Amino acid sequence: MKKSFLLYTVSGLLFYSSTNLSYALRSVTPPTIDSSSRPVHAECPTNTSGVFDPYKDPCDGMGKRYPSHPPHSSSEANVSSPSTAPSSSRLTTGNTTSSPSQNPKHTREEIEDVQSHTTTTQNTPITQSSPTEMASTTGTDSTTDVAKSRRRSGVSSSSSEKTPSNSAISSQSEATQSSPNLQSTSANSESTGPILTRPTVEQSLTSNASELSAISVRPAAGKLTSQETSESLKPAPVQPISPIKQFEKLAQIENISAGVEIQNGKTITLHNKKIQDKWSALDAEGKNSKIEMNGGSVDAGFIALSVSNGGEIEATDITVTAETAALVNIEGIINLTDSSIHVTGKSEANGIIFRNNLYRAPQRRHPRNAERNANTIQEQDITGKVNLENTKLFVENGTGISLYGTNTNGVISLKNSEIHADVLSKNIKNESGSTNTFTLVADHSSLEGRVRTSENNKTSFDLKEGTKWLLKPNKNTANNDRISEDDTISYDYRQFGLDEKSFSNLSVLRLTDSVIMFDKPMEGHYQTLFIGPQLRKEDGIAHTAAVYSATGVAEIYVNTQWNKHSPVTEQQTDRIVINGDVSGNTIVHINLQETDKTITDSSVVWGEQMAPLPLGTHGVSIIQVSGQANENSFTLAGNYMTIGGQPYKYVLKGYKPGTSHESQSLLGKSSNFWDFRLQNAYIDKDKKVRALLPQVANYLTLPNTLFSSGFADVNNQNRLLDAMRTAVFDAADHKQHNLFFSSYGEKVTLSSNRGPLRYGYDADVNYKALQLGIILATSDSKDISAHFGLLGAYGKLAFTPKEMQDSEKTTLDKWSLAAYSTIEHSNGLYLNTLLSYGRLKGNVTTALVGNAAKLDGTEILNLSATIGQKLATSIKGLVFEPQAQLIYQNLMFDIFSDANGLKVDMGNPRQWLIRFGGRLTKTITAVEENKAVSFYGKMNVIRTFGDGKTIKIADTFDLDPTGSSIEGGMGVNAYLSQKIVLNADISYRQKLQKTGVSGINVSGGIRYHF
Repeated sequence: MKKSFLLYTVSGLLFYSSTNLSYALRSVTPPTIDSSSRPVHAECPTNTSGVFDPYKDPCDGMGKRYPSHPPHSSSEANVSSPSTAPSSSRLTTGNTTSSPSQNPKHTREEIEDVQSHTTTTQNTPITQSSPTEMASTTGTDSTTDVAKSRRRSGVSSSSSEKTPSNSAISSQSEATQSSPNLQSTSANSESTGPILTRPTVEQSLTSNASELSAISVRPAAGKLTSQETSESLKPAPVQPISPIKQFEKLAQIENISAGVEIQNGKTITLHNKKIQDKWSALDAEGKNSKIEMNGGSVDAGFIALSVSNGGEIEATDITVTAETAALVNIEGIINLTDSSIHVTGKSEANGIIFRNNLYRAPQRRHPRNAERNANTIQEQDITGKVNLENTKLFVENGTGISLYGTNTNGVISLKNSEIHADVLSKNIKNESGSTNTFTLVADHSSLEGRVRTSENNKTSFDLKEGTKWLLKPNKNTANNDRISEDDTISYDYRQFGLDEKSFSNLSVLRLTDSVIMFDKPMEGHYQTLFIGPQLRKEDGIAHTAAVYSATGVAEIYVNTQWNKHSPVTEQQTDRIVINGDVSGNTIVHINLQETDKTITDSSVVWGEQMAPLPLGTHGVSIIQVSGQANENSFTLAGNYMTIGGQPYKYVLKGYKPGTSHESQSLLGKSSNFWDFRLQNAYIDKDKKVRALLPQVANYLTLPNTLFSSGFADVNNQNRLLDAMRTAVFDAADHKQHNLFFSSYGEKVTLSSNRGPLRYGYDADVNYKALQLGIILATSDSKDISAHFGLLGAYGKLAFTPKEMQDSEKTTLDKWSLAAYSTIEHSNGLYLNTLLSYGRLKGNVTTALVGNAAKLDGTEILNLSATIGQKLATSIKGLVFEPQAQLIYQNLMFDIFSDANGLKVDMGNPRQWLIRFGGRLTKTITAVEENKAVSFYGKMNVIRTFGDGKTIKIADTFDLDPTGSSIEGGMGVNAYLSQKIVLNADISYRQKLQKTGVSGINVSGGIRYHF
């Protein structure tokens, strides 16, 4: 059809040129054109209302109608071009002789007549017909015959082939015979000068001046035959025209060629050519007609590459530039490899166009013969194919892929390729009762733009092997959907609450290890992707087979603005609506945009507000499915997410048919659909108690875990000081330097009296440590002795919260250094003091995110003072020691942010602990061997206070107090010699209320005198 449009444009220009030629030759008054003799097209008024679309308008926009019958076949002509001689005129093979503009095919009589006027050599002067004779051959009737002849001849398909070097080119011969006096006087025409210009229709007018008289004498009804007319035309003598030298012409065009057209099974191969044409650059028509191009570039003002009726173009490493359409496929094949394609038009621009054959006669249907009808449909549904490999297509202001016509079938295969367009594809239906089918198969490729499919048309996408599709609203307003009240599109927009540039729909989508990404919303407009047949307005649901399938790692990225509760059409979110069945599993990534400012920090307030509302209305609906699916069809990446720095878990919850809420349906007035919603995870659905993130349980149990390990450190340090006070041998031992080493650990359980519903969590704690100490100085007087030294410890602390999904053991390294002193009076009274400073290193971990928060640099300060009195009993070697101890611990956290963006303020928890009780020691000595052993038992009551405060993570959470507990244990000190002492201790601690600490503590060590 594009050539029909061009045909009338060129015919008009040729006629205008012929009348001016007569005037240029100073003929008698130019012939008057009788407007009554012009063809009248009452059915096609001149189009002045809008942009002319040659693919949809049956008229040419100038008041003429395109032919409704296929072109007449004609015998093969031998007019061809040498492949080695570059030319600025169009290369043609088959039955055509064309200028740089796309001329229609002529019949056999026309071509013979043209050849009779173009057989003169290039250097032979050409004589012209007299003005009178010229006027007679270019009058109104003959000109009208030209237009009729061209319309009858149909649309030509460009073609070229390799031909012998001695072949003549008719258009080239005409160009060399032209004279400046024969130039067209049209305002748009250009003279043939030494300046190299891109071939245009205006330039072709000069080269066709001599051809015009031959073409214009095609006999009409009742007129002379072409042979009689040619005999009656006697050329009058005029001054000869100086020929243009051929070598000068070659110097001008160099390696630039005009458009190439082939047909009738011809083949041509182009190497590193630069093809330029104002209309169509490469055109292959007919079965087995093929253009091969390796390297070079193609530049067209209208269409760059076109195939039709089985024609094929195969190109490698080329650059294609077109203003209107890059590739036009009318039931042919286009293969491009390692190439780039650019469409530069500002409006009505298309990257790839699929069109049905306008001249294929519709086959008659046989109502009673289903087999014949099937064969008829199969014959008519011929598919156009485009294969792109390592190729990029750019259509900044237009549509990447368009389908026009009726029963048009198109298939595009991409491999390692890219399509960037304002609109990715449009599958538009032009006539009722017809179906256009488009299939896109993309392998490790990139797509950009939205997709539109008209009702009853079919668009299928098969994305695989890492293909990425970016859905984005179009920027060019000319590409907006045109919405009318009686249009199905209007129903879609009312149904989904969308604007005219944010809706995409296709029939089938298959994802295999590929990704779909919704671009960030423009001006607050979110997008909707509809998959499956369009909704029926009656019941809203059209049940079909699987229209969406996911294989491997299939991912979808959407944008959402959180809202805890709102009508579905008011929710600000990208959305996928599937009218059909779903197979496979898809991972959904949600990019949160601006959050709802009404989110409250209070869990109590939340429960009061949301408790009356059905769960199926909470949050935002992201994906809806009318057919078969399951709860794992769409899962949130990471299984949960956070919103607005809140510590609560948000999930993609799938509500199956019957549990979904009718008011939230986009698939009609029914609850018979799957609704995958972004909403809070609840640990109590009735009370609407929101679930916390797994790491929050770690934060809530961390202070008591550190307090417990700090108490274990102080406990072991006091045991060492107690062992030093045990005087088995003479007092000289105390003046010696002592080096002691011990290993100790505890395994305890932290308990909460609030439980998970009030965010209270139990935890298992396991702490192991090594301690090394030394006596740095001693001081003895008559009644008082004192020791001063240092103790260093390294511990491994591990804890795991209970009753928290996805919680995991957190392991921390703890380093501490303590300075101690012990003072003892001769009457048995003693005082032990300790000052300890420690630091943590490690991360809070969970099963889903791994390292959730780094605790490096957290500081711990411990102070301890123990007072006791040794009281001898009547039993030899048996001593009772009542004791009281005060311990202070302070945890110094920085405010930190974790992996989920939570801002955590632990509030520097602190704890005071009082322990009072006593120990009973029995010592057995063997003086002659310098050996001794002492056994002891102990019992203490422990009370803590000052803990149980709060921490803040957007919301405020309470910490559990440790409370009261009782401790009992026993130990032994073995003096192997005066220099080596071994010690061991075991104790158990039991909480006295529901909350607190219970567990066992074990230690063992050695002390060496030197």
